[in-house]
Amino acid sequence: AAATAAAAARRVELAAGAQAGLLFGLSSAAARTGLLLSQLLVAEYGAPARGLAPLGIAASVGFSASGIFAQNRGMKEGRAIVVCTYAAMVTIATGVLTGLLALNEQVPRRHRLGWLLSLALILAGVGLLVKKDPSSKKLGKDHVSYHIV
Repeated sequence: AAATAAAAARRVELAAGAQAGLLFGLSSAAARTGLLLSQLLVAEYGAPARGLAPLGIAASVGFSASGIFAQNRGMKEGRAIVVCTYAAMVTIATGVLTGLLALNEQVPRRHRLGWLLSLALILAGVGLLVKKDPSSKKLGKDHVSYHIV
């Protein structure tokens, strides 16, 4: 029963962190998209497109509020450090993918290797964070212990 509860808590940490990160990433993408569309359409069509910037900012506020709710739920039912790490990782991934795919931004050519290395290190850090502690076997099968590297 305790092992099942621990597994459920780990799933909540992952789900809540990923949800929060996705919502935070969408928040920044919505604000950027609204401002970018407003700028491009105002230059092309004039004043009627000015409403897109506030619309993007309003969507950003809604996504951020929902992200805070998801993250708080995860921290209430799981470990805060894991939830926040998942949220940060998914926020970065969402922002990068949205920038590259939807907003047509480019990966810096001069620092591409450093950029890829930094993403790999973030993923490795998350993997180490949730690695099961080998010393937990000494405490009994129902005890789940994690260590932070």
